[in-house]
Amino acid sequence: MSAVNTLKNLHATIKTFTFEMQKYHWMVKGKNFYNLHNAFEELYDWGFEQEDDVAERLLIIGSEPLLSIEDVQAFNKIVVLPKADLVETKMLANLKTSLETILALARQGLDEVGNDTGTDALLSDLVADVEKRLWMLNAYSA
Repeated sequence: MSAVNTLKNLHATIKTFTFEMQKYHWMVKGKNFYNLHNAFEELYDWGFEQEDDVAERLLIIGSEPLLSIEDVQAFNKIVVLPKADLVETKMLANLKTSLETILALARQGLDEVGNDTGTDALLSDLVADVEKRLWMLNAYSA
């Protein structure tokens, strides 16, 4: 797979992740509501920023970001939870799996970038950021 395809997978996956975090933000209930409501908001804000960075990188390297829902669905690599599964335990489990998927895609991209220093920097920063988010999520869930 080329770096462009990996970036498109990443773009779609982060776009979907952002949508999921908004959904979780709106639908979370229970004793952890306040903390999780705020955490999910922070995650969808982060997702918007990452999604924009990846889209702009695609333009910089001569490709283009995904411009339709159909393309996002075709390239997305994470699970979208149905409404019936929007409970804290399932949202947190899917959050973890989604971050692990984003991390794997970013690492895959690092293997494919060759001499593209800009894409390497973008993906390296993303790897470090997602690793930290996973560490914090694991600490919360312990």
